[in-house]
Amino acid sequence: MFFSQCFIIPDLGRPDRILNLILSPNPSSMFIADFIVLTSYFIFTIIFGWLTMKEKVGMRGTLALSAIGLPLAISIHSVTAWIFGLIKARPMWHTALLAPIFLSSAIVSAIGLLIFTTILTTKFTNIKIPSNVVSDLGRILSITIPIDIFLLFCEILTTSYAAEPRHIEPLSWILLGPYAPAFWTEVTLGIIAFLLMVNPRVRSSTIALTISSIFVMVGIWLKRFLILIPGLSLSPIGEIGVYVPTWIEWSIIVGLYAFGALLYTLSTQLLPLKVEEKNI
Repeated sequence: MFFSQCFIIPDLGRPDRILNLILSPNPSSMFIADFIVLTSYFIFTIIFGWLTMKEKVGMRGTLALSAIGLPLAISIHSVTAWIFGLIKARPMWHTALLAPIFLSSAIVSAIGLLIFTTILTTKFTNIKIPSNVVSDLGRILSITIPIDIFLLFCEILTTSYAAEPRHIEPLSWILLGPYAPAFWTEVTLGIIAFLLMVNPRVRSSTIALTISSIFVMVGIWLKRFLILIPGLSLSPIGEIGVYVPTWIEWSIIVGLYAFGALLYTLSTQLLPLKVEEKNI
């Protein structure tokens, strides 16, 4: 969660003003709400991790803590979606489905990332995670992918059928225009990952699990890209243009993901992590 909070810094535009979020917050800003829920969940994960690693709580205590953590986790992705969805001037963002779409995408990509890191952790560290745990994660992935695709289909169907000019134009860019390769790649990767994980025999294969996890992570990244960039391509005053991220923006993205990978690598070496073999 500390890694997630790091994404706030480039979003500010002026990282040197990050203390203003604490010293002079604007209660009406959804960005402040995002900062609050991220900070709350960051504190919660530290407490939860410390209690579980030190074995301070049993099964009932873990379930009680999970009941607190689940609403916080949902609120993180919901508030992030509302930051976009409450900006009425932007097409592709002003939809009530944005929060459920963000949430379903977060679940799919999180499971994919968990599968991928679990396989790497087992292969390159002394932490050995049972294969049945990874296979069970693949089963959950086969359930969540169709939900995510269904919500995406609902948004496309509603927008295309209504044919409201300010919304239909960016959608046409995604389906048939300059962003079409990214969209159809996203859909194809999701379908392939689903077909691999829905088969019990196939999802027992480490290779199939690795491929599926990479496919869903890339697919969800493309999905978020297609939510953000086409919405920026149509300005609030009606000007149209294809928005292309600069090398600085790409560098920030790569740097943040590299920092997250570094944090995880350090945690596998420094934290007293233990794994119990349990079926999900």
